[in-house]
Amino acid sequence: TPTAGNWRDAVRMPGTNEPSVSTGGTVVLRQLEMPTGTRSADRAVPHTGRSMVSLHLETDSGPFGRFSVYSAEANAFNEQRVPLLTAVAGQAALAIANAQLFEARTAQALTDPLTELSNRRALAQRLEEEMHRARRFDNQFSLLMIDIDHFKEFNDKHGHLLGDHVLKQVARTLRRHLRKVDTLARYGGEEFCVLLLRTPPQRALEVAEKLRRAVEKKTFARIRTDRRICITISIGLATLTPEMEDPNALVDAADAALYEAKRGGRNCTRSYAPPSEQVEGEGTQTAPPSTPRIESP
Repeated sequence: TPTAGNWRDAVRMPGTNEPSVSTGGTVVLRQLEMPTGTRSADRAVPHTGRSMVSLHLETDSGPFGRFSVYSAEANAFNEQRVPLLTAVAGQAALAIANAQLFEARTAQALTDPLTELSNRRALAQRLEEEMHRARRFDNQFSLLMIDIDHFKEFNDKHGHLLGDHVLKQVARTLRRHLRKVDTLARYGGEEFCVLLLRTPPQRALEVAEKLRRAVEKKTFARIRTDRRICITISIGLATLTPEMEDPNALVDAADAALYEAKRGGRNCTRSYAPPSEQVEGEGTQTAPPSTPRIESP
């Protein structure tokens, strides 16, 4: 229904109804006269339009738009032109539907289905992009490698359904305490990665500790309504340095720091330092060693 203008001689013409694409609901407006003094902003069609044809775009999943053509001439769209435009609209609908499907499949390929976080492939792409940006603009960024403590034993004891629930809850807890510009990804199994943009080592250590404490304080699930499950995480931290030539070097550094966190009793954060620069206790935050436990409320 037009919002402005005096529509005359509106004629509905039959559209096509192909198996996968339809452009039904064709409307031909043979002549349009705008009332005297109508502002351009109030017009329903471009100010040069004297006639138009509008075709409904639709796929098997439903309608998603219209394909409209305007002409400066009155009565420009006759019975010979409308079928041609109908065919064009059908091809446009098919092309748009294919583009939307491709976009959805691409997003699916970069998303972990359980946690709905970025997956390892998406993280690798983002690391590559951010490394080039950091080299160009001399920015710092840090990477956190996070592991849920004793998760294999937890799965063996409580089952994979509860384990999946814990993974999703850990993911939500981590995401809740990060900035929108940071990238949180599930690296694999019970491991997560956090890419902290424009974050120097000391600030990254503060963020890591904030995440560790948030998970430690979280009650993730209940068993038989009278018990709760507490989970802890270990974190390895590495910041990009000029010596790191590719993203794998940064990942390896964070992974080495994570190994040190596990060796140090778990439920702690360790910062990576080259072997020649390592000092006992430097760049670390530690909480008492912990294992998944079930407590009464």
